Amino acid sequence: MQFLQASRAEDRSSLTRILHLEDSETDRELVKLLLRDAGIDCEITAVQTEADFVRSLNQESWDLILSDFCLPSMMGCKRSRPPP
Repeated sequence: MQFLQASRAEDRSSLTRILHLEDSETDRELVKLLLRDAGIDCEITAVQTEADFVRSLNQESWDLILSDFCLPSMMGCKRSRPPP
C-alpha cells in the first residue's frame, strides 16, 4: 500500500523508499503527513503484520525502515498491566 508519492513522480529514482511497519491507521496517516509537511519526496509501503514485514524485507530493498515497537503479534514490548 503506498501512502505518499513524490511530487516528481516521473523521477522515481530520487524517491526515498520507506517500509513502514504499523498496525494503527491513525499512526500511518500521521507519519505520511509529517513526511509530506517536511517536504520529503518518498514512497511509503505500509505493512501491518510480521509476515508481511519479513516478506517485504526479503523481496525489496529499502532506504528507510520505520517500525512500530509494540505490535500485538510481535515481541517488541510488553504492555503494562495494572496489578490485580
